[in-house]
Amino acid sequence: MGDMLHSAPLVITYKQGDDNGNGKEQYIFAATNEGYLHAFDAITGQEKFAFMPKELLKNIDPQFLEAGTAKDHKYGIDGFLTYWKNDDHVYLYFGLRRGGRSYYALDVTDIDKPKILWEKTASTSSSDALSTLGQSWSAPYLARVGMQDGTKKEVIIVTGGYDPEEDRDDSEASEAVTASMGNDVFIFDATNGDLIWSLRNNLKNTGIVNSIPGGARILDINNNGLVDRLYFADTGGNIWRLDLSEKIGSESAHDTESKLVKLAALGGEEENARKFYTEPDVSVMRLSGKTIFAISVGSGFRAHPLNKSIEDSFFVIKDVSPYSPLKTTGKGSYETITTNGLAEVKIEETNGGVRVTQIDFDKASKVRKGWFVKLPEDGEKVLSTSITFNGSVVFTTLVPKPLTSGVGIDECAAPATYGRLYAIDILSGKAGLNLKKEANENEEVLTDNDIMTGAIAKVIPGRPQFVFNTPSLSEEKDVDGNVINTVCAHEVDIRVGKKRSQITQYDACKLESIYWSDPER
Repeated sequence: MGDMLHSAPLVITYKQGDDNGNGKEQYIFAATNEGYLHAFDAITGQEKFAFMPKELLKNIDPQFLEAGTAKDHKYGIDGFLTYWKNDDHVYLYFGLRRGGRSYYALDVTDIDKPKILWEKTASTSSSDALSTLGQSWSAPYLARVGMQDGTKKEVIIVTGGYDPEEDRDDSEASEAVTASMGNDVFIFDATNGDLIWSLRNNLKNTGIVNSIPGGARILDINNNGLVDRLYFADTGGNIWRLDLSEKIGSESAHDTESKLVKLAALGGEEENARKFYTEPDVSVMRLSGKTIFAISVGSGFRAHPLNKSIEDSFFVIKDVSPYSPLKTTGKGSYETITTNGLAEVKIEETNGGVRVTQIDFDKASKVRKGWFVKLPEDGEKVLSTSITFNGSVVFTTLVPKPLTSGVGIDECAAPATYGRLYAIDILSGKAGLNLKKEANENEEVLTDNDIMTGAIAKVIPGRPQFVFNTPSLSEEKDVDGNVINTVCAHEVDIRVGKKRSQITQYDACKLESIYWSDPER
C-alpha cells in the first residue's frame, strides 16, 4: 500500500449487530498516496474494492520508475474522508489534497457495487467558477442550507483550497503571493454535485487575494438546522467571517443577503508574513456580561516546516457581535483587527522553567479585540487546529530546533524536531490546564510552567483530540456516613497522538457550550 500522509482511515458502521457482535457490518475506508481508495471489511480484513481517480493514473509508472530519487514521492488521494449515511444510502466524500484539484463523491451503499456519485474538477476556463478551485485541501463538510425557493438542501461545503505557488523557496517565504486559485468557498449539492453557491459567483468582488486551504468552521447561529455562519482563514494571515443567507441558489446572479467581513489582518511582510493553513476554532463565552465568540487560530508555513524567518504566533480574537450583522459602511462600521489592537501573552523560557507575562490585558479597548502569543522558540509554528475546552484554548506546535539531550534521545541518531502542547486560559492569557499533573500528581495550583509541556513527540504533532471517558458516579456523605448527594463525574482526556493527558473531572451537566466541528465524523 501507499503511504497515508495527510489522510486518515474512516470507519463506517452499516449495521450494529447484537451485543455479541453477530451480524455487525462495518468497513474501513483508507486513501493512500499510491492513488487508491481502499475499502476493507473491518471484521474479516478482506479488501472489498479499491478505486483510483482517473487523474491519478499518470502516477502509476513514476511510483516505480523514480523510486530512490529526489522525486520518488507522488501524491494520490491525500485528503480528508467524510461520509453521509442518508436513510438506506451511504455516500463517501473526499478531496485529493496534494494529489490534485478535484473532489469525489462515491455511493458505497452496496459495498460490493460501489458507484461514482459525482466528481468536481478545476476548470480551465476563466469564466467558470471552478477555475479558482485549488488543490483540494479542505475537508468536505456535510451541512444543510436554506434555498431561495424555501426548501432545505443537504450540501457539501469546501474552501477554495491551496495555491501551489505558495510552495516557493524557503528564502522567499516572506514575499507576498497573490493567489490564482484557492481564494473561494464552494457549496455543492451533496447528491448530484451541482454547484449552488460560491463567493466568486454570488458575492463578486470579495477582496480575498490569498488561498484558503484549511477549511471553514461552520455554524448554525440561530439554531434552526441551517448553516448561516462560516469562519475561515487564509495564507495571507487574514481571518474572515461569512454570514450566509438562508435563501441561496445558483439562479441568483448576486447574493445581496450574504455578507463577507475581514475580521482580522494579522499577516504582513518579512518576519510578519504569517500564514494560516488550518480552520479557526470558535467558542462561545461570556465577557463583561455579554456573549461573544472567540476565534482562535495559529500561524505556520506548512510548506516549509523548518522555516525560521517568520515570527509565528497564536491568536485569539473576539467577535463581539456574534448574533447580529457587522456594519461595514458608514459611521460606526467594523474596523478590521490588527496585531496593534491585541493584548500580548509573552512566554519566556528560563533556567528554572517558564515565565508568563500578560501585556496590555488591563486596557479594555485592547482586550475586547483579543490577544496573541509569540511562540517562544525560533521557527516554532502551529500546524493543526486548536480546541477550546473548560475556558482554555489547547493547541500543538512544531519546534524546528532539534532535541540533542534528554529522555528518549538517541545520541547516535540524526537530531529530531519536536512538538509542544499549550493550554492557555482564553480570557486571562494565563496557564489554563494542569499539564504537568502527570509528573506531579499532588500539584493542584496552576503555575506559569503549566502553560505548556516540554517535548511531546519527535514528530510533527497533530491536532488535540477530546476523549470523553465513561461517566462515573461518586457519593457525598455527611459525618454520619449518610449519602447526601450523588455526583456524575466525567473524566475527559486531551490526547495528541500517543500522548494522553487527563485534565480534570467534570459534572457531566456543566460542560461549557462550545462550537466545534469534526469533519472526520
